[in-house]
Amino acid sequence: MPGSDAISESGALLTHSLADDAAAARRRLLPGLTQLEARAQRIDLQLISIWFSIGSALFMAGAAMSILGRGPADATFAIGAVCFTTAAFIQWRAAVSHLPRWRAAHPGKRRAWANPDWLAAVVQLVGTLEFNVMTIRGMSIAVTDTSAYDHGVWRPDVVGSALFLISSLIALHPINGALRHALVRGRSKAIVYLNLAGSVFFGISAVGALGMGGGVKNNALNNVGTLLGGACFLVASVLLWPRRTPTAADQPAGSAAA
Repeated sequence: MPGSDAISESGALLTHSLADDAAAARRRLLPGLTQLEARAQRIDLQLISIWFSIGSALFMAGAAMSILGRGPADATFAIGAVCFTTAAFIQWRAAVSHLPRWRAAHPGKRRAWANPDWLAAVVQLVGTLEFNVMTIRGMSIAVTDTSAYDHGVWRPDVVGSALFLISSLIALHPINGALRHALVRGRSKAIVYLNLAGSVFFGISAVGALGMGGGVKNNALNNVGTLLGGACFLVASVLLWPRRTPTAADQPAGSAAA
């Protein structure tokens, strides 16, 4: 293909640039982190991993119940959404705790929304709240009432799925890798892309869940999208569990290994 060497070279330069950005972010944000702060960061990752894993497993279980036509699928989705919100709140709280260090490293940026770590966390948190609305209303609004279903259930589903996708895209920023995934190096990219894939599958599920003719547009697409999305989120959540003993590369400057 004409120009393929130039394209390959550009791709290599972009890859090196992103890697350099991530390394620079770690140098600016991680040095000086106390042992107590490092331990708190690991605990946050553990809690996020646990709650997102439970929520993902429940969404998978709810999708399986819907496919089989048996079991309390709606209640299972509702509980799973609460687990997602719990995890997202912990993630947002952790991002807030990182703001002073980020502002010190970026004197010209004072607003929280300029920090991609905080922005991804807050967008994701709002997305989980939309899923709470969707799942709770889904227990009381019949899909046969197409107008009420589309307004009360489908719209929050679409908004929540869109916000999850936006959050996943923001999470590609090097700062997110430097902060949130500093203790899971080697798995960070897999976590980011699995979350991105899960968000895409949830979006596909929302397309299939559109109310139409006393039912949904495509129930198979709805259920399979939820099942695959939950699977991606589950694997990403398990990978998020931090190392028990960080390597020298992960250990903040001036602190001893835990």
